[in-house]
Amino acid sequence: MHTLDEYTSMFSPSSNSSSTICMYILEFDCNLTREIVELVDREADLLNRGRSPKTMEGLRKRIASMFLVFIETPEFN
Repeated sequence: MHTLDEYTSMFSPSSNSSSTICMYILEFDCNLTREIVELVDREADLLNRGRSPKTMEGLRKRIASMFLVFIETPEFN
């Protein structure tokens, strides 16, 4: 079961939240998880193209809020 503490630690400045998120959601196949994976892939692509991590704040907040919905959904726990 995922906890709010895990969620909070994943989105701390020192964490690599993208790989951690994918670890949790890849075992589930639904619209929510596919959309999260798409956003994580978009973040990785932008970073690989040289985009500054500071410019990703909005995208990362969107990923974080969608992941919170995921971990709060009983069928995924």
